[in-house]
Order: sequence, then C-alpha cells, then structure tokens
Amino acid sequence: MRTVLRFGRKLEARTLPVHLAVDLTEVGTLQLWCVSRSTPHRWRLEFDLRDTNLVPAQASEPRSTTELAIPTDRAAQALEILRGVFSPSGTGSGDPVRVVRQLEDVLGAGKESWPLGFLREAWDVLWERREARRLSAEHEARWYNLAGFFLRPGFGTPSDPVRVAQLWRLRSEGLRFSKAAQVRAEWWNLWKRIAGGLERAQQQQLYNEVAPYLLPRLQKKREKLPRVGPQEIREYWQLLASCELLAADAKAELGSVLIDLVVRGKATPLEIWALGRLGARALMYGPLNCVVPASRVAEWVRGLLAARWSRPEPTAFALLQLARCVGDRERDLPEELRAQVAQRLEAETGNARMARMVLEPLPIERAERGQILDESLPAGLVWSGND
Repeated sequence: MRTVLRFGRKLEARTLPVHLAVDLTEVGTLQLWCVSRSTPHRWRLEFDLRDTNLVPAQASEPRSTTELAIPTDRAAQALEILRGVFSPSGTGSGDPVRVVRQLEDVLGAGKESWPLGFLREAWDVLWERREARRLSAEHEARWYNLAGFFLRPGFGTPSDPVRVAQLWRLRSEGLRFSKAAQVRAEWWNLWKRIAGGLERAQQQQLYNEVAPYLLPRLQKKREKLPRVGPQEIREYWQLLASCELLAADAKAELGSVLIDLVVRGKATPLEIWALGRLGARALMYGPLNCVVPASRVAEWVRGLLAARWSRPEPTAFALLQLARCVGDRERDLPEELRAQVAQRLEAETGNARMARMVLEPLPIERAERGQILDESLPAGLVWSGND
C-alpha cells in the first residue's frame, strides 16, 4: 500500500519516527493509525475488509493505492468549520459561499483530493446541521451543493444506503427558498450526483417530475406546472441522463429529443453530454437491459455524422459514448458504421485513442470516467463496473 501523508504546510519530504495503532470499526473496516513519535500528529489509513456485495455488484470499489491521509487535527478543524457555517441557531461563524475555500486551506488539499473517509464524515456533520439550510438562500444552496459532493456517487461505503435514504426523505419538506434559481439548481444537481445510490423506483419518480419539461408529448402536463428557466432545464437533462436504472425506452425517447437539438446546433454542452450518457453502450452502474438498443442509437450516430458540429469537443465525446465498442454484438453498432465514426473522431479531434475505442474494446481511463460522470470520483474509489 502507498499513501500520501501531509505534515506541515511546506512541500518537502521529511522522515518521521512513527508507531502504528489499529482499530476495527463497527462497520467492518480496519483502521490503521500512523502516529508520530516526535509530534502530536496522527494519520488514519483504512483497509477495507467488508464483503464487496455491500456495494452495487456492478460497481464495487476497492481502495486506491494513493489515497491522501489527512491528519486528524486538520480533519477535526475542518469539521468544526462546517459546524460553524451551518449552525441551526444562526449564531455560528463562517460564510457558506466561502466554506469550500476555507476547508481546502485547512486541509491543505483541493477538494478533489479529499479522501472518501473524510467526505463521509463531513456528510454526517452536514446532515446533523440540515436545519441550517433554512437560514438563507445561500445556506440552502451551499448545503445541497456540499451534500451531493460529500456523498457522490451515492455508494461506496456500507452506510451510504442509509445516508441516501435520509436525503430522500428531505424531498417531502420542499425547498425553503424555492424562488432562488441557485437553490433549485443545486437541488437537482444533488440528485444527479448521488443517482447511483438511488433505487429504480426513486429514479422513476424523478423522471415523472421533470419529464414534462423535456418531452413534447407531455406538453399539456407542462402547461399546468410552474415555469422554469434554461439553467433548470439543463439540470433536468443531466439528472435523467445520470439515472441509469430508467427503462431503455424512456432513455430512447429522451435521446430522440436531444439528438434533434444537437443536429440543429441548438444544444448546450451539458445537453450534448446528456445525449452521450443516455445512449452509452456501456453504463456506469446500470444493468444491460437498460441500455438503449443499438438500432436506435445507430440512427442518432448517422445524424451526428451527417451534421456540422457547432460544438466539436463535447459532440465528439458524446459520439464516442454512443459508438464505443464493448465486444457485445447486442450493444455494438455495425462495424461499418463504427469505422465511419472512428474516421470522423480522428479528423475532428486528432485523438487516435478515441478512434480505437470505437473499433476495439478498450478499458476507459480515470479521466474519461470523470467526463462520463461529469465529475471526478472521490479519492480512494476505483471503479470496476461495466467498462
């Protein structure tokens, strides 16, 4: 095992005498503490001993070999900052707008480097302070933003199903500052971030709520609903594209609306991303029966090949997801069509790897997975799903 220990604020290597302390937690993880003999510092390392069936079978996540270990005093200080910002009584200190920067300064690491263990500890603190989201629109927006960030991608530890269930119950309370556009945007972004931890029925419920805003055939229902702005519509597309447990025919209908926008040059980068995720040949955590049929996606691909791309970079990546070779005759597009895609991808991007990925099965890299998810995985998680 390799890990990174932070000691002090200077970027230099130092040798410290340490001893080890061990603890077996209630949730089945073995905690190994690296305790300095010359300073009061201690760093927690974790080894996962639990049954991998405790996380989704198609997306079990062993620990990374280079997870950042945060000193316990720094972690405790960061959690106190959270408690101060989200004080239900309103007497706490701190600005919800600046809280992420404060946490990064205290931890000595950017938020993308925060390890899974700290993220879940922070989520538990945030949940304890959930009433503080009612203090102001800024508090509510930041609370939803952090709740999704701390719990992404919705699974990974034994307690995550409980956390997701707790969040789901918040839906019945509604939004306190519902007129604030940023609050509404962060609310939907929260569910996109943790969609992988939702059950099929829960994803279907989200679909039922937002589909009238997206599908022409539901226009009459839409007329009876509150108006929403373009930003919220984009959040809806991203949310449903992340709900991989939706039925394949529902995804196909959504994708058919998007492909028309993309071909006409009317789609935003986020909507183009959603098209690629909806019609992907390899889902991140969803089952095979939720993959849109190859015959339907082939029609979308032909439309993209015939169109002039107003946004080449996101369109190329979406096309890659639609035409990627997975080595399964049921999901793979016709070989001749994939050859055309490979030629177009190389011409548009100059990326030979993208072209190869539609011609032969290749595992995706971590950066590519981040593009598919529209966000990085927490440090300490390695995806071993359907790719």
